[in-house]
Amino acid sequence: MHNWARSPLLLLHILLTLTFSGATTLWAQSPTVISQEIDSLLQFSTKVEEKDSLYLSNGDRIAGELKTIESSVITFDTDYAESDFKIKWEKVTGLRTNQISLIILADGDRILGLMKADSGQAEILTVNGTIRVPIDQIVDLHPVEEKFWKRIDASLDLNYNFVMDNHLHQFGINGSVQYNGEKGVMSFISQNVSIRQDDVDQIRRYTQTLNAKFYLDHNWFSTTTLEFTANSEQKLRSRRNLKQGIGIFIHRSNKWYWYFSGGIGYNSEFYTDDEQTQRNSGEFVLTTEANIFNQGDLDLRANLSVYPSFTERGRWRSTFTYIMKYELPLDFYISGNLTFNFDNRPVEGASRYDLAAQAVFGWKL
Repeated sequence: MHNWARSPLLLLHILLTLTFSGATTLWAQSPTVISQEIDSLLQFSTKVEEKDSLYLSNGDRIAGELKTIESSVITFDTDYAESDFKIKWEKVTGLRTNQISLIILADGDRILGLMKADSGQAEILTVNGTIRVPIDQIVDLHPVEEKFWKRIDASLDLNYNFVMDNHLHQFGINGSVQYNGEKGVMSFISQNVSIRQDDVDQIRRYTQTLNAKFYLDHNWFSTTTLEFTANSEQKLRSRRNLKQGIGIFIHRSNKWYWYFSGGIGYNSEFYTDDEQTQRNSGEFVLTTEANIFNQGDLDLRANLSVYPSFTERGRWRSTFTYIMKYELPLDFYISGNLTFNFDNRPVEGASRYDLAAQAVFGWKL
């Protein structure tokens, strides 16, 4: 193997070893540290109201259980409603909860404590005292759950399109599972599309992504990704891509976020061209993502990743994804997804680019 091919593998191995050893320490120590803080905070929580309470701008008070605060939306469970009650932060004047929660602020700080909010200000009671912050600085809040399954978010969506003129059938199924920990998140995402059309070869695309993201200080994070991809339009039978990087949130609030990340990756590709081409290469990985989620029930997200190779001179790839998602009652949603893939040096007979659009209907757990 060429020396350039060995270099990215060696460097990637070192980075992965450091990341996973550090991450293992963080996650291994987390239950003990969290348990000690919880025991201390429980002494205070017994003095708080038995049920959580929401105070609305119209004067109403709702009693129940605070589930989460995400994307500027409070999810609240009540005894008299079949589904969770959801309301924007801007329509709430006060909040009281007796649940010990993990609270994430706009500056990246992660605080474990009991929170109450009133008149635009939040007070967080911690083992080290009381912290006061403006409500709009609270990005996320998750009660600390003892049960594993309560820390899991999942979604599943389907799409089917049919065009009579050329008997085009497009079927897709996408799914995701995410575990939310105190120090980071781990997720698995699966995307699958199949297109059949008269007098045209069947087109198949799939992407399976396993990602671990660990939060660092001051809005920095490290990320490790293992991705499997196939795309018949680009004659790509299989691509295995291992990526390691570090990133920072340029802006993070309860209305939108924007981050940049950079790193390196090792890419192994197998093609279905006449030569049965196989490529192994090292790549730089540059990614930026923006998500706007405080637009009523509308969520907009765009992601751009660029992969300039440092072992194949002059070659670069890119992937752009745009998702427009609209929330429906009972945790259902509809969305429009657009994906664009580009490779400036495809194998013989393959397309340089591939564009896919989907209209989907889904459900979030």
